[in-house]
Amino acid sequence: MRTRVIFAAASVFALSLACAPAAESRDSAPAVAAGVKVVSEKNPDASSIEALFKDIFKPGMTDQQKAEAIFYYMVRHSYHHDVPEEPCADNTQGRKGNSESSKIMDAVKSLNVYGHAICGSIAWPVNLLHNAAGLKGRISGIEGHNVPEVFYDGKWHFTDIDQMGFIRRKDGTIPSIDDVKADKSLLFEKNDNTPDIFFKYDGAAGEYESLRSGVLSATYGRKVSAHSMNLTLREGESLTRFFQRQWAPRYRYYSAPWPGSAYMKRLSKNKGQGPQRGETFYLFKEGPAARFGNWEMIYAPPLAKPSCLDGAFALANVVHSATPPFLRPKQAGAAEVIYNFYSPYGCAGAPNVFTNAADDADGAIVEGEFVNGKGAVAYSLDLGKSWKEVHQGGGAFKLDLTPQLEAHYGWLLKLSFEGEGSGLKSFKSYIAGQLSPASLPFVDGQTKMTFARANTACLLFAPDVTDGEAELKRLAHGVRNFASFSGACSGHVLFQGGDGDVVFKVQAPNDIVRVQTGAKFGCRKAATLNGISFSIDDGKSWILACQQPVMAAEPDHPEDYWGQSVDGALDFDLKKAFSYGCTPGKDAVRESPFAPRPVKSVLVKFHTRGGDGKLIQLYGIYVHYKQAGSQPLTITHRWKGGEHVEKIGAGETEKSYVVNGGPLASNESITLEAGAKR
Repeated sequence: MRTRVIFAAASVFALSLACAPAAESRDSAPAVAAGVKVVSEKNPDASSIEALFKDIFKPGMTDQQKAEAIFYYMVRHSYHHDVPEEPCADNTQGRKGNSESSKIMDAVKSLNVYGHAICGSIAWPVNLLHNAAGLKGRISGIEGHNVPEVFYDGKWHFTDIDQMGFIRRKDGTIPSIDDVKADKSLLFEKNDNTPDIFFKYDGAAGEYESLRSGVLSATYGRKVSAHSMNLTLREGESLTRFFQRQWAPRYRYYSAPWPGSAYMKRLSKNKGQGPQRGETFYLFKEGPAARFGNWEMIYAPPLAKPSCLDGAFALANVVHSATPPFLRPKQAGAAEVIYNFYSPYGCAGAPNVFTNAADDADGAIVEGEFVNGKGAVAYSLDLGKSWKEVHQGGGAFKLDLTPQLEAHYGWLLKLSFEGEGSGLKSFKSYIAGQLSPASLPFVDGQTKMTFARANTACLLFAPDVTDGEAELKRLAHGVRNFASFSGACSGHVLFQGGDGDVVFKVQAPNDIVRVQTGAKFGCRKAATLNGISFSIDDGKSWILACQQPVMAAEPDHPEDYWGQSVDGALDFDLKKAFSYGCTPGKDAVRESPFAPRPVKSVLVKFHTRGGDGKLIQLYGIYVHYKQAGSQPLTITHRWKGGEHVEKIGAGETEKSYVVNGGPLASNESITLEAGAKR
């Protein structure tokens, strides 16, 4: 018998988002710049799969040319280093096989934040890109190695990003792994069509030691794209992205502190220097072996100006004053100022002792001053459903929240005060972490840059379904056919008869324009269908974005792994729900049209049917919503020996400009600053 459990149906937010009182009414648009980015003509835009394809694909390309374009992009924008791992209950609680849930699988996050992985994990974004291009992709296990293969023209073809090479026959075609197993000469007899990048890592002989086994196993479901690169800057806020690592000797990069982490062990061997590259075609090859960049975001809202209220995500019983305290209670009772922090790059501080996350520092600092003893600071990682207080007693405060916020990309911060004479006198936040410099908009001699403003902001809801039954029930909007929770990494949320779903509700302060998400299911039965659906009418109807079958019917190598990832997006402008990574095949659904209408809440359903599917992990639910703003920006490109400063007007949504910069290796930073230049 089917059962449905509905958990708390309250809004995701624990407060009203409608109130935003100000001392003076102003006719101008809010002092924010939402959904802003800068793109260089010299580097593809990796902020989304659509943007990347627009840059690396040319009209009329064949399937092989698309596969080669993906290879060349990936081999120049990623390098060999252990796959990053971010925290979830599986690893923080020390469960067996915990790294299966903690490893970074998201293609957009992998390329922009980290830029490195090893053979099997670098194949995950390649597999996603193959599928997103409309091609069938898989990851083939061979002797001690994993290699992506792509299907077109009725055959499989391999390109090896990790070993940095692929083969073209004399007729220009690319063989499969099994082709090389059958004919060794394909690898060793070069010809006029041999690619210019040819197995730099380990050489042709080293590659053959793996290829000689042929395909031993194949996984089709290891891929996902959900992460958002949305950037919103408020008046008084700046983001600086550095092309090289900063703050020696206390370098800031994320290190997984739990026992058994191969990623942490590799970082430890590198003597605290951070991720280390080896042989590479990576765009940035200068300097020592460690290879990553950093970023820092500083927010100092101009509290003396009424426009400072525009930077708040929500206000309750707050009024602005021209004299300190600048934010004070409007009337008797508690007053709250809530800020939404979302960064496309995760918070990461100085690791200090690798095995102790509690001593990590300098990644997230908030400071300020309440005018009396009645003030408190709290943060929320679940969009206001719960809060963790980190300061009380008012007065001045300076808090290093790196241990609490490390490897997180979005949270709410609440400043509260109560009573006559209370209020906020000053506030400032500082967040920092690591990024992949190869994804940045760099200068390389005379370079055309393009600025764009989408007027959309982002909220991140990231429930950890590995955390247990109680946490699932607290955060989910509803569950159908829930059976039990298991600690096994092959599937945490079990459903009766292998048929069920988990639903989450997300809500935004303005009309939603896009929701994107991903999940991982465990399954073995060939009949299992996993997927993602959305509802804009509170569950009365559903829009199917993705239905992913198990590829067990493949004639040569069926799917041979229990972990299958799915992704899905609901796009109001495109009027469709769709999946980047869904593998084309029988019973697969890759998109569905829908009739959009203005909504501020969406239900997101992760579902399985027909087999033995179990929900393992979520990759975050990213909500893009309308956020018009009139904030001017200053963009500063810096390189060794020079800089270029570009002013973006309050009403400019697009602008192209030329930077007469230095060579690629001379890039130092790019800063986007909202408000007056400090």
